[in-house]
Amino acid sequence: MNLYCVFLEADGLGIRVTSTDGHRLTSRTSRVAAEIDGGFDPVLLCRPAIDTLAMMLRRLDSDSDVTIEVAKGNVTIRVQDASVRVRQLGVPPPNWRAVTRRPDEATTIRVNRAALLAAVKDAAKVARRKDEKNVSYPVRITVAEDSGQVMVSAKSPDASYVSKIDADVTIGSESESEVTVNAPYLVEVLGDLDADVVTIAFSGFRSPIFFDEGKKDDVHVVMQSR
Repeated sequence: MNLYCVFLEADGLGIRVTSTDGHRLTSRTSRVAAEIDGGFDPVLLCRPAIDTLAMMLRRLDSDSDVTIEVAKGNVTIRVQDASVRVRQLGVPPPNWRAVTRRPDEATTIRVNRAALLAAVKDAAKVARRKDEKNVSYPVRITVAEDSGQVMVSAKSPDASYVSKIDADVTIGSESESEVTVNAPYLVEVLGDLDADVVTIAFSGFRSPIFFDEGKKDDVHVVMQSR
């Protein structure tokens, strides 16, 4: 996702990377062998540092090692014969786990990702505001448990859009049956996921919306539009 900073954690079992901008959050874990010397305190890195690291990693052979050193507020990343040194961001790390606890009585939608993504992209065209760049009206996702469908809709002063998609739906006992989402955020998170089928969960009005593709350690959250 196109977010502002990255929170990097590591242990002997792998590396977790978490990023958020207050409206959306993604956290992924890579279960790779990691040798940790002297412990590894989590670090918060700015977007340019992560972009540079990604560029370096794309040049790697698949069996090459990456070394990350943390000392006195600086982070040094070495990849083969190249290295980059950046300062940690001087802000508290995000308490991302506090917003990633799914409610017990959530409404859940199990749906084909490609079909939902196609419908959301069409809705996003209608929702786009002509007067402001990169700003759109919200896209609504509405469910009805007895219909076995999810409805994607959008409305602007000039047009409206409605599409229905087959889905497995369970409405929680204390949950809402509709959410409103910023269209570009929804397109982005569905495009980043890999699974053919995804599960979407939410509870009350303005509660976080959780996207699950079946990977135990990964978390994807988008806040509802206000």
